[in-house]
Amino acid sequence: MQEKTLNLGDRKVFYREIEGAKTPVLFLHGKRFTSQDWLGQKVIDKLAALGHRVIALDLPGYGQSDELNGLSFADFFTELETKLNLDNFCLVGPSFGGKIALERAIKGDHKLSGLVVIAPAEVDNYLHVIHKVHIPVLIVWGEEDKVVPVEYASRLAAVLPQREVHIIRGRGHTCYFEEPELYADIVINFLHRNMQNK
Repeated sequence: MQEKTLNLGDRKVFYREIEGAKTPVLFLHGKRFTSQDWLGQKVIDKLAALGHRVIALDLPGYGQSDELNGLSFADFFTELETKLNLDNFCLVGPSFGGKIALERAIKGDHKLSGLVVIAPAEVDNYLHVIHKVHIPVLIVWGEEDKVVPVEYASRLAAVLPQREVHIIRGRGHTCYFEEPELYADIVINFLHRNMQNK
């Protein structure tokens, strides 16, 4: 993956990118991680091999990206998507990144073609508004998750119009790293069933 930076005003944003002609996939990360943790992961390698544009972002204040400094996440994504020329893209977020992905989709899903969330944090805060999201959503959870219990998967699914749920047996909060091959196949199958410009 190529290492790149862009500026949003006076804020530096660091990201890694593999160019491709098929549906762009933007990866966020959890609170204890950065874009570096996606390097070498099966899901990245397989998507790139299939011709997808793949971007892994250091969220503001993490890794090599500057803090938001008063900029809201909503405005951050508006500017970021414009700068990166992102349209009709799929957003992937685990845990803390899943929470941010949900927030982004709730604000308006017109540029998104799909959403993948892995055990998103603070699910209860969004259950009353998540019905606003009318794009396909893939919900992935580890059966043995001790951070965000797997029961929340069904609660989230119950209020989403278009969703599929995959529970990864015997795995915990970082199920996507614990079962990289299975997780990659789940995401790729979801993309190819639901995305335009496959």
